[in-house]
Amino acid sequence: MQATTQPRIILHVDDDRDDYELVKESILEHDSDISVHGVINGREALLFLERAKTNGGLPGLIILDLNMPVMDGKEFLMALKGDPELSSIPVIIFTTSASPVDKAFAEKYGVEFFVKPPTMIQLSEALKKMLCLFSIGYAVISLNMMYSIKLSARSLLY
Repeated sequence: MQATTQPRIILHVDDDRDDYELVKESILEHDSDISVHGVINGREALLFLERAKTNGGLPGLIILDLNMPVMDGKEFLMALKGDPELSSIPVIIFTTSASPVDKAFAEKYGVEFFVKPPTMIQLSEALKKMLCLFSIGYAVISLNMMYSIKLSARSLLY
């Protein structure tokens, strides 16, 4: 049985707890129905996702920092994209790095890339854009689920 994503869950992977709290607070200001879970490195994120596979609670979006101890964001993203059950979860890299190498890495894996802004107003604007992408992703997930159900029902009829 394949695990399903829960569109109202966001996993935030960042070792900076202050950043996590700011992002969570800002997301909840925009949409209080979203559940934001935080972990401090890529290894903890993979453990979270493994548990979520078994209980059907995979996140609909992952917000990922790149610079973390234990397992950094790049290592995590490579592991995520290598797992067929997890590879379709949308990821947004949200980091202090403005490095062209990091941007190229994000492009290689087909994920959005945002540099953490220095002010609360800019943070709020960046998060609005992320939530918009997140909402579009939910619409696609919902349409895909409806299409799968329709195909399954059709195969039962024929």
